[in-house]
Amino acid sequence: MRVNIYRVFSLLLISFSFVSSDTLEAQVGETRICKWKDDKIGSFTIGADDALNSQLDNMVPELSKRDFVATFWIVNKYSFTSRNKEWRALPKQGFDFANHSWTHRNIANIDEAEEEIKKAAEAIRQFNPSQGRLLLWCRPGGTNWGKVLTQDQENGLLKKYGMAHESGGPYNWGGRGQNQAFSTRNSKNIWGNKSFDELKYHVDKAINKGVWSFLIFHGIGGDHMKQDLKPFVEMLEYMEQNKDKLWFPTCTQAYKYAKEYQTAKCNTSKVSKDSIVINLSSDTDPELFDYPLSLITKISSGWKTCKVTQNGNSSTYPVKNGEVMYEVLPNKGEIKLTKAIASR
Repeated sequence: MRVNIYRVFSLLLISFSFVSSDTLEAQVGETRICKWKDDKIGSFTIGADDALNSQLDNMVPELSKRDFVATFWIVNKYSFTSRNKEWRALPKQGFDFANHSWTHRNIANIDEAEEEIKKAAEAIRQFNPSQGRLLLWCRPGGTNWGKVLTQDQENGLLKKYGMAHESGGPYNWGGRGQNQAFSTRNSKNIWGNKSFDELKYHVDKAINKGVWSFLIFHGIGGDHMKQDLKPFVEMLEYMEQNKDKLWFPTCTQAYKYAKEYQTAKCNTSKVSKDSIVINLSSDTDPELFDYPLSLITKISSGWKTCKVTQNGNSSTYPVKNGEVMYEVLPNKGEIKLTKAIASR
């Protein structure tokens, strides 16, 4: 019997098309939580200690001209005396603050430590409430805090005042020495001048390992423990070249995202032709961890734009290659995706 090879090939192609179509439709609603915002490879952030003049004069302008931000670990009693208005204006540019104690001095006991932490935390929240309740913390360097306080005592104070150690640590408010896969041991406190290659190494670490890597500086082009301005600017230029690979938030934002992601879970509870309902949860406290996670959901064919609604708030996102990437908060109610009509 003679077989028409072209007919057989056509039938196989039609059958494959039906199977492929059914398979794709079966995937509608399938959702993935991005490890980093906008599904970037990794995250790199910049911090600065002690709220120094050179940070206002050199660091902030160089960051701002490239749309980069940073977190400033401030010593409240001294940080806002001479240039108060300039420091207080930084949150409007996307910068935020972290707790570096009230006076940066030695302590005699846990009571003095609590007073240092409490007063500084209250001051930061008063002049920058928009950054949320969670504050990062770093012990004042060159002091006796590590000898007076046990790690458990320090962690207890951080938990009491809604703070977390800058080196990361697990959600149970742990501090130094408690490594996590994508954050804690990838930080470096800059105590003196570094070359561009030394600074670049930490940016590359975020790219090559898919982690959160960050540097904390002191003086930039001046002040104590000075980092020369030229290598710092070269590092920023290198960061610009990698904007498509890395997310560059404040240290506080990266910390929130990382901790939420650690225990985040999502499930699709309903799928129909015109809508998808998803639930997103995390073991983190929503009063402290309030940064949206990036999700990617497979969408029905024919959707060009997608309206995402959560807790009464809606945003519209483009659909690309059968998927939509969007931002939502864990533990804030169900997420509804609906087909949106593109504006003309």
